[in-house]
Amino acid sequence: MKIVSILIQILGLCAISFAGNVLASALNIGIPGSILGILLLLVVIEQKWLPLEKIELGANFLIAEMLLFFIPSAIGVIQFQDVLKNDWAQLLFVIGASICLVVVFVGIVTEFIIRFRESRNAS
Repeated sequence: MKIVSILIQILGLCAISFAGNVLASALNIGIPGSILGILLLLVVIEQKWLPLEKIELGANFLIAEMLLFFIPSAIGVIQFQDVLKNDWAQLLFVIGASICLVVVFVGIVTEFIIRFRESRNAS
């Protein structure tokens, strides 16, 4: 029965992702459908229209199996060994700079959310 619950929850997550893709196509604003789908999921959970428990098993399963989603990318990187050999320093710089930007951005957003929740709880 747990497998059926996981499959239904994954189908629900896929439906939300599909809705994000449809929304991206309809609005044509340059934001990918996957991002709109995640934002849609955030809104649905935050508004408590969909309890977290209704998708938790499926989401945890997908996170646990995330490595499988990266295997095609790793194989793709192996095909471009000559590019890696020639441009490794530039690639390393871009990867490092990207990581730094992500860390800073996540820190700023986290601080904003914490302050927002504290101000909302104080009033």
